[in-house]
Amino acid sequence: MLTSPTPSAYHKYMKKLLILTASFLFAAIFLLFKTPAFAQLDPCQTSPSPTETILEGTDVEFSTSERPECLDEADKIIDITFYGLESDKSGYIICTGDSACLREEGFVPGINGPDILDNFILGLKSDSKGNVTVKGVCGAGSSKVKTDCGGTVYFHGGNVYALSIGTLIKDAYYKPIKIGGFYVHRTYPSLSIYPGTDLRPGATITVNLGNAINNSFRPGGWRRNNYQILMIGNNGYRQGGCLAFTSENESGKRIEFQKLSAGKYTITVREQVDDDNPTAWAWVSVSVFPSVPNPPGCKGGFTYYEATCIITSANNKEGGTCDDPLHYRQDPKGEEYRTFLKDLAALNKVAPGAILPCGSGEGDINLRPGDCKTINSAIGPINVTPKGFIETIFRFILTIAGFGAIIIIIYSGYILITSGGDKEKIAGARETITSAVVGLLFIIFSIVILEIIGVDILKIPGITR
Repeated sequence: MLTSPTPSAYHKYMKKLLILTASFLFAAIFLLFKTPAFAQLDPCQTSPSPTETILEGTDVEFSTSERPECLDEADKIIDITFYGLESDKSGYIICTGDSACLREEGFVPGINGPDILDNFILGLKSDSKGNVTVKGVCGAGSSKVKTDCGGTVYFHGGNVYALSIGTLIKDAYYKPIKIGGFYVHRTYPSLSIYPGTDLRPGATITVNLGNAINNSFRPGGWRRNNYQILMIGNNGYRQGGCLAFTSENESGKRIEFQKLSAGKYTITVREQVDDDNPTAWAWVSVSVFPSVPNPPGCKGGFTYYEATCIITSANNKEGGTCDDPLHYRQDPKGEEYRTFLKDLAALNKVAPGAILPCGSGEGDINLRPGDCKTINSAIGPINVTPKGFIETIFRFILTIAGFGAIIIIIYSGYILITSGGDKEKIAGARETITSAVVGLLFIIFSIVILEIIGVDILKIPGITR
């Protein structure tokens, strides 16, 4: 004769199940959200393939000689190419520096659009493949490009350069044929903070910036290579100063924050924006100096880095620490990407068809109409190819459903433990746990089931094992 386990046996069983399930949940959360232990390799240094090679066999309409994810303020001159035009045809012109260049209906230059002498690159001819390449293109302000690149020229970081190629109809009316564009990333100086360990009251923390390691020097002199460094503490501390680089390959300039008391400190590295303030010029020739309260002529703009240091009390054996260099927070406010989206929103008001914020979700943002395989969203990067889109959405749904099932199991286990021998509560909780476990197993094996349905039965295009 079979007998049912006693309530105390249920309690012991459910405690073990609850502990096991909770451990699994915490492990899953850790694996899902943990930060990589090592910095990612720079894709601009590890991939030798030029844009033109990547474009073979695709329907892309525009490219730059420097891959979009690698194009930044340190680049002075690039080549641009429009694809898919009539072969061996002359008379093409490029319109740049004005949103009117993107209007599908076109415009009359100098009347309801930009002037032909200021905003056009003239006299272009396509090759036998229908491609038009313009060599030696440089920035002319924050939105326009040009080919007369003598003197000091540069692109403005944090800006989208949008342009179009077309022809003049009856020598008077510009009609765009294709649209292209690229985003210029900001360059980031190298940052080091030391000492990073054993920080106690009275400590001095040094913040060092350089441009030799990552080629971050921008053309245009010190006014385009100056930074504000600020330290703010939860004890009312607020000091800093500015640094400026006058040439390439400077190994470092630094600010010292001296005689710090116990507490938590946030260090920010920002763009210096008050270049025309005479008191700002005093910072140009300084290499090492102690910080000062509310430094004059040192106003900050865009935030490049943010890091945290903690100074412990004197009797703490281990001492305080600063963030590991691999975990300095680059662009902590997401300003660069927000600016990019704002520029795209403005262009979408006049451009024929939507221009999407393409990117890998790892800091790569670019503008390549017709070749957008991934877009960034509130839930992370979403692949917009048929197969990639289904995989992304399916993975997101499975994650939510799996966590939901685990939470239900934990809750039911809690009901069982606190049931006090109530048969109805025990029966209800057991039924819920059984349903949740079956559902969790179904989720785990659903990938195999969907592969059988999608590949073998329905044969959905783009979906493979």
